Amino acid sequence: MNSIAYSIEIDCLSGQPNPVINIPAHEFDEIFNRIIHLNNSEPRPLFDGLGFRGFRIKAKNREIIIQKEIIRIKEDGRVDYKRSSAEILRFVHNVIIRNNKDEKITLILRAIQTDYN
Repeated sequence: MNSIAYSIEIDCLSGQPNPVINIPAHEFDEIFNRIIHLNNSEPRPLFDGLGFRGFRIKAKNREIIIQKEIIRIKEDGRVDYKRSSAEILRFVHNVIIRNNKDEKITLILRAIQTDYN
């Protein structure tokens, strides 16, 4: 059994902790494999305003932030950027749905879904 934790944080709340979903390794691998095939992007600042900012995906030595227009991948001190898309946001949304057991998170997903459809 793999002891490395894989999680997706829905970055949308201010003043309280964002919801976090644990996901299995194969779901993380599928997300990561989709991302690495996206077009590269120049480094850009991440959106840090109010409302839905994106998904923060964490694994042992890797952090991926997926926003509407940009994806930042941090791995072993290296930072890469990819162009984001509604398709990858919807895919991560569906991974959360498959692994979610919390009604509050379901309601949050419904509220933010229009941001990437």
